[in-house]
Amino acid sequence: MVEVVDNTPVEILLKGNTLDDTENNLANTEVTLFDGNGNKINSITSDENGAYNFTLQSGNIYKLEAKKQKYKTQSVMVDSHTEDTVIVQNLILEFIPEPLYDFTFTYNVSDKATKESIENATISVKDNLNNTVNKLYTDAKGTTQKKLEKLKLNTQLNYTFTFEKEGYLPKTVNYETVLHESGNYVLNVEMQKPEVVEVVDNTPVEILLKGIAYDNNNKVLSNRTLSLYDINGNKIKVINTDENGEYNFTLHSDTVLNETEKYILNINTQNIENSKNSDELIKINPIYFDYDKSVIRPDAAVELDKIVEIMNKYPNMIIELSSFTDCRGANSYNLKLSNQRAQATVDYIKKRITKPSRISGKGFGETKLLNHCDCDGNKKYDCTEEEYQQNRRSEFRIIKN
Repeated sequence: MVEVVDNTPVEILLKGNTLDDTENNLANTEVTLFDGNGNKINSITSDENGAYNFTLQSGNIYKLEAKKQKYKTQSVMVDSHTEDTVIVQNLILEFIPEPLYDFTFTYNVSDKATKESIENATISVKDNLNNTVNKLYTDAKGTTQKKLEKLKLNTQLNYTFTFEKEGYLPKTVNYETVLHESGNYVLNVEMQKPEVVEVVDNTPVEILLKGIAYDNNNKVLSNRTLSLYDINGNKIKVINTDENGEYNFTLHSDTVLNETEKYILNINTQNIENSKNSDELIKINPIYFDYDKSVIRPDAAVELDKIVEIMNKYPNMIIELSSFTDCRGANSYNLKLSNQRAQATVDYIKKRITKPSRISGKGFGETKLLNHCDCDGNKKYDCTEEEYQQNRRSEFRIIKN
């Protein structure tokens, strides 16, 4: 009698789950089956629960490999020399942490006119993503640095830098970038002093001319008439001496006195208090707006920063502004738009000065055009955009210094 052994291969189910190193299911992992010689047999992707399965032939050695981005590849050998019809093999993949890098920001602050470094400038660094603010101060070379440690590549940054220094206009810089590579990021900033011109006022001062009138015999002339003439011989005042012969005139420094009746005058003059010997002439330029907009443009912000600097220097100064539109559009709409421009201008300054109530404004629509670009009635002019822009403005008036 001969015993016959059936060596026909039978099918075996190989199944399992792909897991991370905390043994949580790892979905969408590529799982590949190789034969004992390393030849690829099949490849599948684990489902949302990390499950996978293959059909094997008994009596063989197989290699099972699992791959997923940001994880270490895991390989195991599977032996199908078994009487079991099901083999369970879980695959655990170790997570690869993303590398972290250090970054440095260098700030160089200098005077726009002289190019000299500015020492002790204050830099307020506002992180707009995390809503935090840090302050930095420049050294004698106008430089300071800030380190950002252990950040991933492609990290997005969004900062607002405010540069301040006594005697300079504050400057704000919005900065956005993506950190593509580690290293040193350099920001060069120039600060500008306000345009303030000191001038001498040559307006004639008032002078008090007084004295006693005598005749040739040195006798006091009581109740006599004296006339005051300017340099051109025009009579400007007539007065009488009192019972003691005393008189007085108030005149400007360029007035000439002529004697009447050949009287000898005992003249004594003194300056009356002058409130305008010298002052500061402050140049305030209007700002302009884009068509149908009330947003403060970057060029307008430069002019407004000058006003902020001056108002902080003079804490009692009060400024009133007027805003206008060009002629295009309905009158009612333009009045509303000009009020929006006035409010935007006021809000910008209020946020940056002490005692914000010192600035106010009002819109006047298209009522005060500066050029011929009028749209009312049958008047139609072919104006350039630059000519229209002259009318889209905010103007400023100092009402108290």
